[in-house]
Amino acid sequence: TEQLGTIGAVASLPPWIDDVLIVNVDNLTSLDLGQLARYHREREAAATIATHDQPFPIPFGMLDLAGQRVVAYREKPKLSVPVSSGTYVFNRRAIDRVPAGRRFDVPALIDALLQADDTVAAYPHREPWIDVNDEAALVHAERLLLENADRWPGAIAAERGRVQP
Repeated sequence: TEQLGTIGAVASLPPWIDDVLIVNVDNLTSLDLGQLARYHREREAAATIATHDQPFPIPFGMLDLAGQRVVAYREKPKLSVPVSSGTYVFNRRAIDRVPAGRRFDVPALIDALLQADDTVAAYPHREPWIDVNDEAALVHAERLLLENADRWPGAIAAERGRVQP
């Protein structure tokens, strides 16, 4: 079987499905999915992307310049950048743009929607979130789970970074 990418499978949804909510399988978050879906519908967007600000440490002194003149010097700052939280809602306008039977990824769908001048909404949130795709992230996820246990009732963090339902 051919892998269909992060969004390709939605092309096989029956036509009576108006909206689809996609959560990347390697995400741990307490994002309220019902609230995200309501936000999406209220905006009548073709797509809504859950977003959060992600700090990125700069390992050097950063300069702000005006021409050749230094106007500020910040030693090893953290820059906060809005990023995708890997959680999306798509309506039928978006679903119908996904080609059937071949690999298609979310960035390509978003690009197609933007090229068609369709609405892509951002849903900013401050919920705990982590992309668990390696051992270091798994350890971080365990810590996140322990620090926010009230947001995941019934979940337990096991020894050595293994998160269990």
